[in-house]
Amino acid sequence: MPRTNQTANQSNKEEASKNLDMEDNGVPALNNGQTQHERVMTNNNYFSKEEYDKAMEELHQSDEIQMNNEMYAAYYGEIETNIEKYIGKKIKTTGFVYREKGLQSNQLVLARFYMIHCVADTSVLGFFK
Repeated sequence: MPRTNQTANQSNKEEASKNLDMEDNGVPALNNGQTQHERVMTNNNYFSKEEYDKAMEELHQSDEIQMNNEMYAAYYGEIETNIEKYIGKKIKTTGFVYREKGLQSNQLVLARFYMIHCVADTSVLGFFK
């Protein structure tokens, strides 16, 4: 059964209290005595080393590469770094067509927005054709 927001929030508070000292008012305290005003959130958006290694091995062996949301940046980085290994392979992805000055009429970039931290650091990442 999916957790409700109330249950999820309670779980986050319990997790935070395990990792941080709590002040009398229930707000987590930092080690230097300052008060942390943001809620501590658990980051579940990662792969274990084994999961990552397995996904990269599948990338290396596949003749048709599916650029899914979870592995897009990692696959892109690998392909860009070792382009000679991927010449002739078919890549399936979703994105948008990006064109910039200097491209020929038969050239384009199939791109996606890539965000590391927040909207301010978003950039266009994609494959040039």
